[in-house]
Amino acid sequence: MRDLTPRLRRARARFSEKINSGQTHRPWKVLSWSAIAWPRMVAMPSVSLRPLLWLLCVVFCGASARAQNPPASLAAQVHAIAAEHHGDIALCAENLKTHETVTISPDTPVQTASVIKLAILYEALEQVRSGKAHFDDKITLTKADQVQGSGVLLFFDAPLSLTLKDVLTVMIVMSDNSATNLVIDHLGLENIDARIAKLGLKDTDDAKLCQVALKMLHVQFYRSAIPRYLEGMPGATSDSIANKTGSLDAVRNDVAAISTKNGMVVISVFTFNNKDRSWGAEQEGELTIAKLARAIIQSWSPEGLAAWPGSPGKDMAAGK
Repeated sequence: MRDLTPRLRRARARFSEKINSGQTHRPWKVLSWSAIAWPRMVAMPSVSLRPLLWLLCVVFCGASARAQNPPASLAAQVHAIAAEHHGDIALCAENLKTHETVTISPDTPVQTASVIKLAILYEALEQVRSGKAHFDDKITLTKADQVQGSGVLLFFDAPLSLTLKDVLTVMIVMSDNSATNLVIDHLGLENIDARIAKLGLKDTDDAKLCQVALKMLHVQFYRSAIPRYLEGMPGATSDSIANKTGSLDAVRNDVAAISTKNGMVVISVFTFNNKDRSWGAEQEGELTIAKLARAIIQSWSPEGLAAWPGSPGKDMAAGK
């Protein structure tokens, strides 16, 4: 469990009490921003997949409507890829323009791993918007804050003065565990818990805050899952894909929003009980996620990707 901090494990344990009590959620029944039930599952150690599809949309200030079933050929292709995987898969994807969807076991409980950090980022944005926190708040990294796992702050000389924006950026871009600890302490774990419990899907149209979050997600360091094959597609730019990964020994997850020539596509893929528990570039869970993402995008937008809506359009092609 190398990409979860002790604080996150304690938070997950707290939410697991709700799961063990038999509480269930079926948020896919409500497909509008007035839904309240689905975000309550976001930070649980095992959550239904469909809510995680929409968590990314909250950060991106998007909207959705009634979904449509995918073409039979895409559904067959996606299930064929999943059948070859040595482990379990849950997937939920939607084209927000056409409302086409494709799913695999979308109501199966899954482990979020570091995808939970999207919920922490959202709480930070809300606190900044309300004036409770500020991006230039000073946060001191101490030796006691440096924990093992993903990230780079573990290797920095401490004490080190950082800003909240710095720490959020490292938490998202590098999935840094030490940074996550600092953010949780600064925002308050109880506040993050409360936000997840009552999160509503409204008033998420603060463009400046959204741009800050999107910048972090566009420069995500881990690109070997959903972005792996997509960044080589026609029209791809450096800001076509915004994503957040999560990994444990037997888990590989990725949640992304992809700007395509045929609208915005949101893909949420969780692989678990993976036979391949290695940490190399060719890890099977990541390759499977990449294949699924490629199949979906090639079906829904054969013309390729596009620059993110509202971007200057001057970004270099991805990988150049």
